Amino acid sequence: MTLKARVLAGFLVLLAGGLLVIADSVRRELRERYLEAVEETLNDTVHVLAALMEAKLEEGVLNPAVLDEVFREARSRRFAAQIFDYTKSRVALHAYATDAWGIVVFDSRGDATLGQDYSRWNDVYLTLRGEYGARATRTDPADPASILLHVAAPIRHQGEIVGVVTVIKPQDSVTPFVQAARSRMLTAGLYAALAFVALSVVLSLWVSRPLSNLSAYVRSLKERENLRPPRGGAREIRDLGDEFHALWQELRGKRYIEAYIQTLTHELKSPLSTIRGAAELLDEEMSDERRRAFHAAIQRETGRIDALILRMLELAALENRRELQQVEHIPVDELVGEVAESMGPCLEAAGVELRVAVEEGLTVRGERFLLRHALVNMLDNAVRYSRRGGAIQVSAARQHHQVRLAVADTGPGIPEFALERVFERFYALPGPADGAKGTGLGLAFVREAAALHGGRAEIANLPCGGAEAVILLPV
Repeated sequence: MTLKARVLAGFLVLLAGGLLVIADSVRRELRERYLEAVEETLNDTVHVLAALMEAKLEEGVLNPAVLDEVFREARSRRFAAQIFDYTKSRVALHAYATDAWGIVVFDSRGDATLGQDYSRWNDVYLTLRGEYGARATRTDPADPASILLHVAAPIRHQGEIVGVVTVIKPQDSVTPFVQAARSRMLTAGLYAALAFVALSVVLSLWVSRPLSNLSAYVRSLKERENLRPPRGGAREIRDLGDEFHALWQELRGKRYIEAYIQTLTHELKSPLSTIRGAAELLDEEMSDERRRAFHAAIQRETGRIDALILRMLELAALENRRELQQVEHIPVDELVGEVAESMGPCLEAAGVELRVAVEEGLTVRGERFLLRHALVNMLDNAVRYSRRGGAIQVSAARQHHQVRLAVADTGPGIPEFALERVFERFYALPGPADGAKGTGLGLAFVREAAALHGGRAEIANLPCGGAEAVILLPV
């Protein structure tokens, strides 16, 4: 499981747990809080009725007709009270009264209970003893919604309790308010959950994206992409990216040196063997013509070693650079003219004609030395693999948002198996004239120079014969 998925799953688990706790708390507390509010109101109501009964006492004797008249009038009333989302149209309150012995003398629900003994019910029992009397009783023991709330108050005469009045409120009259409150809380909880999920997604992205960027950067190092470590995310992640970059630079430097030593050793073996063999043979008796041939071989291989070391130093310096220096705007026609002039003697000695076709007004931004040296390497490569009497064309033209700088020859072309390897260091093919190989570093330099300028190098065979090396550079 990815880090982003783990973070998101963790937050969703916390969300689910929090919602379950809240839902359970609401389920347990909401109805109780409503019932407490109703009981407080019933307490006020019953004391008002008790005061009314006390005012109508006749020599300390209860007068049930007072309550009968009040509740008969109340039941006859019809109204439409819009209480939030609930419409109330009738009085949902009942009452009964008992004497000092707990015998029912009035019941607003009818006369069926008159004369019954309620002295054992908590509301009457506690009130007659001067305590707070209240009870909740189910009319149907199997139905929790059938609860009736009873709140009682004493009726006094000269400080003595002469009776009890109890008001009754069905719990189902509270249910619509509880359900409406639950509905509103459920809606609010749903919005809160959606907001929490959105926040969880954002937070998981905030945590995982910098790590994903760091992972992508590390993967890019395998392809030798010249990238800087990502800068987003927490300071610890940025520090980790910097450490990765420093470690990669150190390892890359070590591998770079090892590879160069191995390849240099391999490339030097052949010319050194030739030089050693020729030097040993020079001590023997031989004709002047043969001695001159050995001298020429020693000079040729010495020049090859010198060119190899020089090219390696140039390429190593270029590969270890991270940015351009001495940047300027370079007219392409001027650059091609300089290279053509410097390569004139080489072209004349090889018997190869140079043709130039440069679009006017083209300009590239970069280092003159690097671009000039890259173009020289391309021309030198073309000369090496061209036959005497052939031609080389240097062309430059705008291609979309790039400048296409190309060198095409009329030689034998590049074998298919070698097309993907010609930009590798030390990979060289024998020339068509004498079979001699170059250093295998010229095109590698071209590729590195193009990449440092934000472009790329390509090479392909031409349909009419020969090959074409191309540098694509930003305009």
